[in-house]
Amino acid sequence: MLATRMLHLRHAARRLGAARWFAAGRQTLVMPALSPTMEAGTIAAWHKAEGDYVEEGDTLADVDTDKASISWEHMGEEGYVSKILVPAGGEAPVGKPVAVLVAEAPVHLLRQGHRSGPPVPASSPGAKTSGAKTSPALGWFDSITVRDGQRAIVWKPDGRAEVVVGPAKKRLLGDQIEFMREYIADAIRYLVIVDKEGNTEHIPGPANVWFDPTKHRSIAVKRCIMLDANEHIVSYLRTESNIKRRVVTGPTVHIPASNEWVHEFKWSATSALHGERGRFNVLKTLPDQVEVTIPRLRSFDNAEVSMDVMVFMQLVDVEKLLNSTHDPVTDLKVSITADLTEFVSKCTLDQLKERTHELNDLKMFKQSTQRADQIGYKVSKVTYRGYGFSRDIDAMLKQNLVDETKLKIEKETAVKEQDIEDMKSLRRVDRHLKEKEAEVTTNKLDLDIERTRSDERRASAKATTDDEMFYLEKLKAMGVDLTQYLVAQKQKPADTEVRITSDEKAPVLHMHVDDRSKK
Repeated sequence: MLATRMLHLRHAARRLGAARWFAAGRQTLVMPALSPTMEAGTIAAWHKAEGDYVEEGDTLADVDTDKASISWEHMGEEGYVSKILVPAGGEAPVGKPVAVLVAEAPVHLLRQGHRSGPPVPASSPGAKTSGAKTSPALGWFDSITVRDGQRAIVWKPDGRAEVVVGPAKKRLLGDQIEFMREYIADAIRYLVIVDKEGNTEHIPGPANVWFDPTKHRSIAVKRCIMLDANEHIVSYLRTESNIKRRVVTGPTVHIPASNEWVHEFKWSATSALHGERGRFNVLKTLPDQVEVTIPRLRSFDNAEVSMDVMVFMQLVDVEKLLNSTHDPVTDLKVSITADLTEFVSKCTLDQLKERTHELNDLKMFKQSTQRADQIGYKVSKVTYRGYGFSRDIDAMLKQNLVDETKLKIEKETAVKEQDIEDMKSLRRVDRHLKEKEAEVTTNKLDLDIERTRSDERRASAKATTDDEMFYLEKLKAMGVDLTQYLVAQKQKPADTEVRITSDEKAPVLHMHVDDRSKK
């Protein structure tokens, strides 16, 4: 009878285990939409097998979409893979179940020696959540193997706990077993341990602690705050009498104490360094820039204008920032709004278009620079990016711009035509002057040539005259009658020349000349 009773107890324990198994938390994992156009996906490879522990952030599988191959990360609660519905290489539409996740390890996996706690590989920094999972109640005579490197707690029927360090094999005999989870922190992480009394302890890595439900309320692995150069955090340290604030400056690796917390900045406006959400812990003192658009400003002639500027600034005093403001970017935007309002209100619409280049001068932003200095910032430059108007004014300005451009083109065309005419006139005058200059030069050269020739003729005539005078003087000296000589030189030559030669005793000869020209 004892054996029969023990057999009934064993079957009852198994039925109880099955009931707990189905009552455990269960999740159905469906094919996610990993891209906006994705309608179906193909499981390229599973990174988790049935029985593996899964926590938030773990990669479940690689999914081939219509665009690329994307890693599928788990974003739900932790648990164990109970069943894979779509094997590797299978295709499933978006929303179709592909796997089942349960909160407790299945009984058949425990009997095969699977680890009940989440596996922590060597490269993993440790689990992100605390606590451990209690295995379902097993049979009276069932045994559990605790592998080397594992630990488990055996709960006795009277509530006592016994820690079993592997390697070991434990027969239950009505006991319940709970595998302990090991939390590991590497060199850039630390362990946050909360005990049953609410005390908190921070243990810097590298370190490991087994979660003991008899001692610990929770254990978490957190990443150290790693600060680069030009990075700062603000922390508050609680002591027995007061709270002390301090600024931690990088480069360093900061591990908060158990009685210390890091200040979270909440800025309504955003900047390039501190992200789009405006919530962060690390202050950066690198040069930063903020784009500021101020709408609905009024010009002197009551036109509605919006201005757009880029402000280049840098945090230079963290203590002054903490003591003077809770939202420096908003403060700077308000002061810039005041400066732009003052500038725009003094200009008409036409003057504003002509004076916008003045907004690139930092002297135009006196209130902004003063406020920046008060809150620990330095504004190095403000760059004007443009302005805008209401729809009606914008349409009117565009039409005016078209008309002005047309008139400008016509004016430039007329000016160019007149310039061409002026150029032609100048060229004609230049050409005429050059011709006159050439003519004057030619005449001057001709006169010079004629003068030279006249001088040469006079010189030649004088030389001839001098020779004749010398000749006549010689003739005179020889007794020649110059008058007769000169008359003879001027007479015409005779038509007929008769020469008679005789001596003194010759008779006188008479000659008769017949002038035939008179006949």
